[in-house]
Amino acid sequence: MLVQLFADAAIWVSQFLYLSCFFPQIMTNFRERSTHGLSDLFLFGYFNAYVAYMYYVFCLSLPFGFKVMTIAQMTALTILILQRMYYTSAYGMPHFKQIFLANTALFLGVFPFAMNNPQFVGDMGGWALVTIFSVTPLPQIFKVFREKSVSGFNIKFILLLLAAASLEVFVALVLNLPLQTLLCAAKSFVVYGIIIFQFWLYRA
Repeated sequence: MLVQLFADAAIWVSQFLYLSCFFPQIMTNFRERSTHGLSDLFLFGYFNAYVAYMYYVFCLSLPFGFKVMTIAQMTALTILILQRMYYTSAYGMPHFKQIFLANTALFLGVFPFAMNNPQFVGDMGGWALVTIFSVTPLPQIFKVFREKSVSGFNIKFILLLLAAASLEVFVALVLNLPLQTLLCAAKSFVVYGIIIFQFWLYRA
């Protein structure tokens, strides 16, 4: 019973950490008036992953803490994307706004189908989540490697992600959540470990 209670509390803590990870990067962008530290594909990957995550969480009716905090996390991520749109410059992906809006419309188009087929869309959303989150950090890793710099990229973003993933592994095991949740959290130790190594390697 005590373990169950701790797991229920850990849902809120881990999801709050996932939410908190965005704010150091938002503040870095605001302070530097730039999003030059982030790869455009990294942002798009995160957005697509969170859309899949929302379908996964709501269609499969995961615990309430996931539902509340996923909406908050998507809101924080949207702020990052809006910053990218606002702090425009010559670098980055051309037609960012148009691609982002088309991307949004595509995923909203799935909503009617999800209402009628929640189990199928939830399962597919979960596996899409695993796939997208597995490749999403790669553009950021390649960007840092190419530029030999982590300027504009806040390490707290990654450290909070790893802390959240650690708790989520425990939650997934104790509450017997779908396999996709466990896989998503577990892969973080590899990909974000690489990014932390890059921060050490290319530190100023």
